[in-house]
Amino acid sequence: MELAEPSLLDALSYLECALGILIFVLLKLVGSPYGRYASQHSAWRLAAPTAWALQELPSLAVPLFLCAGTPAERLRWWPNRILLAMFIVHYVQRFCPVGSRHADQHSLRPHPKESQAARGDWIQNSKGRLI
Repeated sequence: MELAEPSLLDALSYLECALGILIFVLLKLVGSPYGRYASQHSAWRLAAPTAWALQELPSLAVPLFLCAGTPAERLRWWPNRILLAMFIVHYVQRFCPVGSRHADQHSLRPHPKESQAARGDWIQNSKGRLI
């Protein structure tokens, strides 16, 4: 039995709210330090570009999968196709430099005078004050 789209969206919204509350309670009980507060002996340590790529990958993969695998009724109209193409191009344009570890050498924006390595962690080095 297939749910109608409004019912499915309502069910997914309630599921997302319930999971959000569950994760909030679990993280309050267990704790999850990150960044400079994380222990050096943490079980899961990822480099920032890898973590960003894993976090953003579903936003790129799901629309591509839906376009390739299912006949989308809404993609008959050109405005919807254009918006979806803009969304996919946006994520590909952001994902490629970070995925290849060349975020400072982005092809669609001017290169900064100094590299990210030369700038370092300027927010943490400024004793909590934003420059």
